[in-house]
Amino acid sequence: MRSRNQVKFQPKLFPAANRRPTRWLQQRVVTKEALRTNGVADPDYLAMLKRIDTSPWWSVDQLTPLFQGHVFLERLINNIRQAKQEVLLESYIFHADQSGKQIAEALANAAARGLRVCVLVDAWGSNETPSRFWTELSEQGI
Repeated sequence: MRSRNQVKFQPKLFPAANRRPTRWLQQRVVTKEALRTNGVADPDYLAMLKRIDTSPWWSVDQLTPLFQGHVFLERLINNIRQAKQEVLLESYIFHADQSGKQIAEALANAAARGLRVCVLVDAWGSNETPSRFWTELSEQGI
């Protein structure tokens, strides 16, 4: 009888053809592929991503990590104010605290300027946000 540490498990990377891979699985495959190659600098990286996810991919000229919350908040609100066509905001956590209210005000102002404003939040990460907060955003065209 084999002991537990001798058992070899070889998972399939992709589910059956009629199902799309989960985001978790996509991230695992992407990470594994990036580590095997020269990472995101590899010319085949984008082609590999397109095989996993058929959504459109956009390239970014510059990426700036923001490690301080107040810097992120300032930049986010500034970018919302400067938006010309639409604002698409995705967040894991969006609370009705002071920061959330500042963001909501900037989003409402953008909607009042005639921009299309869409917010996507995670139900678990934002589960403490009162439903009235979401209703108010919706009433303002968000």
